[in-house]
Amino acid sequence: MTSASATAPTDPAVEAGRVGRRFQRRWVVGAVISAFFLWVAFRQVSDVGRLASALGQANYWWLIPAVLLYLCDLGARTLRWRILLQPVVRVPARALFGTLTIGFLVNNVLPARLGEIARAVLAGRRFGVSRSAALATVVVERIFDGIVMLLFLGLAVLVAGSRVASDWVALLVPITAAAFGGAAVVLALLALAPHLALGVAARLLAPFPARLREAALDAAEKFIAGLGVLNDVKLAAAVLATSILAWGLEGAVYVAVGQAFGLTDAPGAYLLPLAVANLGTMIPSSPGYVGTFDALVQRAMAVFAVPDAEALAYAFVLHIAIWLPPTLIGFFFLARYNLSLSRITRD
Repeated sequence: MTSASATAPTDPAVEAGRVGRRFQRRWVVGAVISAFFLWVAFRQVSDVGRLASALGQANYWWLIPAVLLYLCDLGARTLRWRILLQPVVRVPARALFGTLTIGFLVNNVLPARLGEIARAVLAGRRFGVSRSAALATVVVERIFDGIVMLLFLGLAVLVAGSRVASDWVALLVPITAAAFGGAAVVLALLALAPHLALGVAARLLAPFPARLREAALDAAEKFIAGLGVLNDVKLAAAVLATSILAWGLEGAVYVAVGQAFGLTDAPGAYLLPLAVANLGTMIPSSPGYVGTFDALVQRAMAVFAVPDAEALAYAFVLHIAIWLPPTLIGFFFLARYNLSLSRITRD
């Protein structure tokens, strides 16, 4: 006779409590890391009055083109996601825009980059694509982002020249190349040799119960299907092109906000904070990358001799310019689709 403890389902209240505690731990860890980076950023500012003065004297009219450029950036990212999904399902870009911005919203207001998972969940619900396949497209998207960031980082190092020869920035190039290059190779192998990958997975899962093994293999098969864009040279090239376009538009936002503070007219000087700050989003932090984004932008601008107070003021305003638009738009579509943040994260 099987014991009750072996067959009884998990108490929903107990499971909800566990999830809640994990969520609280993520909040606490993220808040501590964000507080540390904010402390590092403010520690560089010897005169807080200069920070306040820089914020007060900025020409905020430059935020108008900055926000417009960022909206174009969101459009380019939507087009890229449409291309990534094309081998699995064909969806008009306008239908994907709302789901994309909800993903940004979740990343901006909740910890642990849950927006990536939220996008996969919503895509499955709204467009009939499996969550595993949708998540695979998001993973591929992140890899292409890393490749473009590596490109921009390399250009920034060339622009900065001897200023980064012995600086921490120079170390980011090989680290980024190793991380994203390795991930790209793994995904390419999965996409190009799916039967081999599934065969290896089946052998690794052999010791597990049949039901669990079948579910895992089914999820793996759907995930590999989501990598289909890597089997098509034209589609992969289109993803790379739209990635460069999207990040180029976001780089233009950095330049526009820089003009508000009169920092520099050289576009190349903004490639470094763009690359460093976005690579820094991989660091666990509080929602919206508070602290990590600001401190990394400040340190990157210091390479180009921008004073720490002005660089931090620039980072704060830039952060708001790229945080607020997708957050507001995401809330709009959340209401339009009759959804809530708790429902998305629960699913």
